[in-house]
Amino acid sequence: YFSDNEYKKDEWFVTLHPFEEGYHLKKRYTKMWVCAELFENAWIKAEIKKDSGEWERIMLRYGKSKEHITIPVPVGKCHELTLKISGRGRCNLISIVREFSVN
Repeated sequence: YFSDNEYKKDEWFVTLHPFEEGYHLKKRYTKMWVCAELFENAWIKAEIKKDSGEWERIMLRYGKSKEHITIPVPVGKCHELTLKISGRGRCNLISIVREFSVN
């Protein structure tokens, strides 16, 4: 975790929420992925928070060279999921893919 004054010019973050896991009590998300393009000498970190719990790091990756990565997001059981992606250097967030089932 960084305070605002610790972020350098090329550090960034995005917080995405809420992903509500019980959409109208009939649909529930079963899998989620974040697809990104990580450039040379950049890093990316992904964290999740379920309901009012603590942040849990799910990936930390350093790019030695340009590469496409897929970050699996463990959904599990929760009412609300928050996803935070941060990094340093150049990174393109391409998509978030969600798979769901209908009861």
